[in-house]
Amino acid sequence: MSPSAVRTVVTQTVAAADRGKPVIDANGERIATVQRIDDGTVLVDPVPEIGPATTRALGWTDDHDDLVPFRPQSIDTVTDGTVRLESNL
Repeated sequence: MSPSAVRTVVTQTVAAADRGKPVIDANGERIATVQRIDDGTVLVDPVPEIGPATTRALGWTDDHDDLVPFRPQSIDTVTDGTVRLESNL
């Protein structure tokens, strides 16, 4: 790898450093933003436009006024810029 090459780190675990990253569904749509991690639970702020099918698939309520917990098993990859969800939600 050349010194000028950009290296992208890919994992399946959200860490404190991922705060502020967008959560992207399999269609490339932003559905939430990582806000914080409390005792190992990832809390996200869903976008207001999220559809009911996605909300149900993720186990979230329809009330998006609060932060909601995010199931780690829903994650496909975490990169330097995004948290991407599995395609089979």
